[in-house]
Amino acid sequence: MKRLGDDGSSSQSNLPSGSSSGDSYGQSQVPASGGGAGSDLGCTTGKPTTYECLSYIKDVKETFQDQREKYDMFLEVLNDFKAQRTDIVGASARVKELFEGHNNLISRFNIFLPKGYEITLEVDEAALQKKVELKGAIKFVNKIKRRFQNNEHVYKAFLDCLNTYRKEHKDINKVYNEVSILFDGHPDLLDEFTTFIPEAASVSAKNLDQREKYDMFLEVLNDFKAQRTDIVGASARVKELFEGHNNLISRFNIFLPKGYEITLEVDEAALQKKVELKGAIKFVNKIKRRFQNNEHVYKAFLDCLNTYRKEHKDINKVYNEVSILFDGHPDLLDEFTTFIPEAASVSAKNLGL
Repeated sequence: MKRLGDDGSSSQSNLPSGSSSGDSYGQSQVPASGGGAGSDLGCTTGKPTTYECLSYIKDVKETFQDQREKYDMFLEVLNDFKAQRTDIVGASARVKELFEGHNNLISRFNIFLPKGYEITLEVDEAALQKKVELKGAIKFVNKIKRRFQNNEHVYKAFLDCLNTYRKEHKDINKVYNEVSILFDGHPDLLDEFTTFIPEAASVSAKNLDQREKYDMFLEVLNDFKAQRTDIVGASARVKELFEGHNNLISRFNIFLPKGYEITLEVDEAALQKKVELKGAIKFVNKIKRRFQNNEHVYKAFLDCLNTYRKEHKDINKVYNEVSILFDGHPDLLDEFTTFIPEAASVSAKNLGL
């Protein structure tokens, strides 16, 4: 059987060019039994047989039957590699580029490479992670099924809950609460559930944080009762624990002696707004009562007010209109300048101040 020259001198006569069909590539070297030396066709010693090398070349051709140029370029790489016109690194790089998206063909090219120089492919971390997560999910669901084999209702209720979360985007807080009821007495399953659905972990952490706060409050209460902390210390700890919950902070005063109650800083801006709103309602009601027999004035005042608020009507025009409406009622006109501070400057201007 004719073999390819080890020095590459006869390889060019036996190897096809890039434009050859490649079907006769080394077929005269293929033994009848399908065996043969591993060195045929550039297959490395101790690697697969010539038959397997040819099988690989055939698969490449079939894969790229609609992209003939890729197959021809592959044969060219093979020829260059055998004739030592390109080294291992160069051949591997060209194969990886040619067969991009066909990892099986890239890996199988290793039959032509010496041991220790095989092509290694980067793992698709995202795909691998997804596969691991799916495997873990199936394992977790089966674990629940086994745990509640004598109470199938729990297993089915869990699946229903899971489906509504996945398909209907049910609120994770509601899902976690439902699952925690189903898994009552099975804390390991609830913990694993937060791994199975990462979004649930934040809910679990929040619930844990709230529980810790409650426990800390009981500790403050016990320390205060046992006189291990004084009034100032207890009050400070309660204000810190219940920050953002002024109602709870204020109600802690039931435990404190008279004169030592917790006083909270007033939100001046919010309080002012509340006072102004209360004053505005009172003023409008006063006008309504004053002109109860002349409803036109009341409605005209409201219209005038709305155009000022919504359309930013000039305050001078507004003041003039209101002064006509309130003719003979100077107290209302004075109060109007308090109700709308911008009107005060117009009033002062009219008075020559």
